[in-house]
Amino acid sequence: MAYANRIFKQTQNPTIILLNAMIKGLGVLQLGKCIYKEVLVVGFEGFSSIRIGVIELYSSCGVMEDAKKVFDEMYQRDVIVWNLMIRGFCKRGDVDIGLCLFRQMRKWSVVSWNIMISCLAQSLRDSEALGLFHDMLDWGFKPDEATVVTVLPICARSGFVDVGKWIHSYEDNVF
Repeated sequence: MAYANRIFKQTQNPTIILLNAMIKGLGVLQLGKCIYKEVLVVGFEGFSSIRIGVIELYSSCGVMEDAKKVFDEMYQRDVIVWNLMIRGFCKRGDVDIGLCLFRQMRKWSVVSWNIMISCLAQSLRDSEALGLFHDMLDWGFKPDEATVVTVLPICARSGFVDVGKWIHSYEDNVF
């Protein structure tokens, strides 16, 4: 890390690629915050890849208030940013905030559904997780292997044998 910091300080004209790599690669909160300050000085804060890297740094360190501030300042939020925020809040134990963010999304991916279903399942909110799984199907999203691995234990814990059998048959036909 000392070497990376020395390289960064010796760079006369840091590029967006260097700054983004430093933010994402280091993952150390204090150093990441210092690099982000440099990003602001250089004027690269408007690049979405930089903001995604900062949100990823803050959420991986559990500093969701700072992640939310950067998130709120973004004009366009893609599904990756939403997923980072949801995962960050859920990882911190704020599943209700994660669920609220999930419901605010305008566009989802299978990963979005899997993150939220998994977070609900880990919080032993099995009925909500299965309800979200059914919503996923209703919205036309096809479960992937991660979905199956998440939902089958919920069915086993909750005694939803019919759903478990359907998933098992789906798995046999698709995978």
